[in-house]
Amino acid sequence: MNVKILPAPPSIENFPVVLNQGASAIEFSLKGQRLDLLKRVEVAKGTAELGVASSSQTARRLSLRMAPDIEAGTSLAAKAYIEDRVAPLTFADAVRIVGPRPEITEARVSQPPDQDVRLEEGELPGGMYLSAMLRVQRLQSNSVVKLDCGRRTISAPGRAVGAVQLAATVARPGFCVVRYEWMA
Repeated sequence: MNVKILPAPPSIENFPVVLNQGASAIEFSLKGQRLDLLKRVEVAKGTAELGVASSSQTARRLSLRMAPDIEAGTSLAAKAYIEDRVAPLTFADAVRIVGPRPEITEARVSQPPDQDVRLEEGELPGGMYLSAMLRVQRLQSNSVVKLDCGRRTISAPGRAVGAVQLAATVARPGFCVVRYEWMA
């Protein structure tokens, strides 16, 4: 009688995959252990496609295509079929649908009144505080503003990256005041 000793099943450390309501596709990088053992993944109300596991078997691309009509607040389990196993491994809360992505509908930046250099449309002066008023649809209290200044990207208020720091406050529903300092 031949007996095969199986390795421990894969573990996935970064579930759930968070998808905005109305979005139908997402590319996600699974992080975990023994991800090369995954043969396929199934998710209700969608399809999943696995990419090739990294050489260390700790990362693997997962492409999800979900039905666009899933309500915010929905949590979906995933069934992972594993090499040499009869039954799939179930990951509860593998896909979480959150509210629709906020949309900036208007942005107004206040320019300092006493500038020595005339700025073109879309240019901002460096080395000083600026304020911007953003009109945002579907803004939630946990929304994040991502500011990209060339190679420096800030994704959360209060966090500094290099010489750029962002502070954001919600002035009233639908409006977000953004202040940042950029010392070039």
